[in-house]
Amino acid sequence: DRFSLQNLGDADIFDRYRTVDFFVATLQSYLPRELHEHLLRLELAEVLSYILSTHLEFLANLVPYYQDEEIIAIHAGLDITLPLDEQPDDVRLRKRPWELGLEHYPGPKWLAVGHTPTQQLEPTAFGKPLIQGRVLYMDTAPVSSGRLCALHLPSLQIICSD
Repeated sequence: DRFSLQNLGDADIFDRYRTVDFFVATLQSYLPRELHEHLLRLELAEVLSYILSTHLEFLANLVPYYQDEEIIAIHAGLDITLPLDEQPDDVRLRKRPWELGLEHYPGPKWLAVGHTPTQQLEPTAFGKPLIQGRVLYMDTAPVSSGRLCALHLPSLQIICSD
């Protein structure tokens, strides 16, 4: 079994994923500060008691990617050899474009990805989205660049803060 938001209430799966960095940060954002250091010892029911039911419902209904006639939007990237619905979690959430060969992404849809700051792909792209082939790289490193960008759908217009 792998973790998904749909099986958030499964204690065994929760125990396997509770140490993963992105999950820890999310859970700690709900907990009182004095419980942050005790996260690994808390029971699932206690952790879930701090999360609003509307948030749990929202999380349980999230999809791992967005797709329409024009574009696929996914957090980190995709394995271009696998169908979209068979992408492993570590690829969708953590892999870098050079690990996935995204420079060879064949299309025909646009692919929008984040997770890798654009300057890691092109040093002059710091704080700017980057388009290479049919791939839109959207991570502008907003914490360090001060610039956050979003992709408006369905127009495919990139909008950035200044």
